[in-house]
Amino acid sequence: MTLRVEIHWDNPGSPLLAQAVIYLMVDGIGRSADSESKGVQRYDLPDATTSIELQASFTADFREVVGDGSVISARAFETLHIDQELEVTKGKIRARHDPRFGGRHPLVKISSAKAVNGVTILHLRTRFVDITLPYSLYASGWKYYQSQRDPDARLRVLGYTGGAPAIWLASFGKQLETHVFRRPGALVFFRPASYAYTRVDQPHNMAGPIRYLTAPVPKSSTYWERSYQHADPDKYFYIRCGFEDALVRSDRPVVMLHPWPSGANFGHAQSKQLRGLARDAIRYLWGDQHIYRDRKVMGFGRLGVSGFSLGGGGAFSALVHGKRSIDELFLFDCTHSHHYRGHIKQWFLSRRAKPGRSGTPCLRMIGGGYNINTYAAIESAIAATLGESSVAQVTATPKTETMYASGHNPLWDHVVKEDPGRLRGDEDQRHQFSVHGGNDPFGPGASVETYLLRCLKDSRFGVP
Repeated sequence: MTLRVEIHWDNPGSPLLAQAVIYLMVDGIGRSADSESKGVQRYDLPDATTSIELQASFTADFREVVGDGSVISARAFETLHIDQELEVTKGKIRARHDPRFGGRHPLVKISSAKAVNGVTILHLRTRFVDITLPYSLYASGWKYYQSQRDPDARLRVLGYTGGAPAIWLASFGKQLETHVFRRPGALVFFRPASYAYTRVDQPHNMAGPIRYLTAPVPKSSTYWERSYQHADPDKYFYIRCGFEDALVRSDRPVVMLHPWPSGANFGHAQSKQLRGLARDAIRYLWGDQHIYRDRKVMGFGRLGVSGFSLGGGGAFSALVHGKRSIDELFLFDCTHSHHYRGHIKQWFLSRRAKPGRSGTPCLRMIGGGYNINTYAAIESAIAATLGESSVAQVTATPKTETMYASGHNPLWDHVVKEDPGRLRGDEDQRHQFSVHGGNDPFGPGASVETYLLRCLKDSRFGVP
C-alpha cells in the first residue's frame, strides 16, 4: 500500500511566494514530488516509511527601483522558511516534538490520518511572510527610524500574500520574545489615509511609522518637545506618538499591528477576516521565533481595534463586520464617531452579555477637537442601560473641554507654549494631541503616560 502525501500552501499566486522549494527527506533519502500543480505537491511514499523531514523555502523576486539619485538593485529574498520533522506509525503521520514550539511547527497543519481518499495533507500556513529586509531598502527614513526607535521595542514588516494591504507592520516589546502568557493578542491600529502604493518593491515613505512608533525628543524630558517631522506647521503639528514606549512599558502580551493602507484602502483588514488575519500574523511571528521563543502558545488571545482620525473609517468598518470577534476598542478622536454611536454601544453591551473565552470587553475613547461630547454621551448611555453610574471597562477622556484650558493639563500647556493664542483653541491642534497625549484632568502627575499606554494598562490583554 502506498502512503500518499500532499503539501499545500496558501496564496500560491502571490509574488511574495514566487519561488517555492519543497524538500522531503524520506527515511534519510531525498525525494522529489511525483506530481505538482499550483500550490500543491504530491508524493507517493513507500508504506514502510517511518520518518519524513520537511523543509520549505519561499523566495520573492524584487525588482530594481531607481530613487532620488540612488538605485536599488534587483534581487531575491527568502520570505519564509519552514522545517518540520515527522514520524509515521501504522500509516499515520504525526509531527515530532519541536522544543522551539513545545510541539509541532505552528505554520504546519497536518490533516487527519483518515483524510479524503487516504491522502495526508501537510498544509503550510503562508498568509504572512517576512519582508523586513527588502522593505528597509525601499523605505526612505529606515535608517532615521533605527536611530530614533525604542531600544526595547521590536519591529517586523510582514507581507500579506492574500491581497490588500500588502504591508503590515508588527510592533511589540522585547519582553514578548520570551513571554510566558500562553495566549498573545493583537491590537490593530487604523491610521488616516496614507500614500498610495501597489507593490512592496517600490519607494515607500516611513514618515508615518516614525511618527506613530517613536517617542518625542528629548525622551528624558518630563513633558514632550515638539517634533516637526514631516509636518506642515501652518496647518497643525505632528508630535511623535510613542507607541513603542507604550508597548514596552505596559508589559502586555500584545502585538500592535499596522495594516498599512494604500491611500484610504485597508483591504481585508477592515472586513470580517480581521481576527483571522491578526491570529495568522501572530502565528507567523511565533513560527519564525520573533516572539515566544522556546515557548508554547495555546491559542490567540484578545483582539483589539484602534483608530485615529480618518482611520476611524477602517476601525468602524472592522467593528461593524466583526463585532463578535473584537474584545477591545480604542478610539482616538475618530472621524464619523457620531454616526457609529449605536454600533459602539451595541458592540459593548452584546459582548459584555456574552463575553466568551476572551472575557469582558473594554472601550476606551479619547476626544480631541471633535468627539469629546460624543464619547461622553456614549459612556453615559452604556452606564444608563446597565443601570450603573459608571462602568469600569468604559472610559471617555477627557470628560469635558476644560482639559484644554490653561492650567488644566501641563502636557497640553507645554505643547502650545510657543504660540498659545493661536494654538490653544485650534481644533486641529487638539485633534492631533488626542493620539499621543496624556495628563487628563484627573491629575497631571510627575510622569507622562500617553493615552495608548493608559489604554493598554487598563485593558484586559494578558488577564487570565
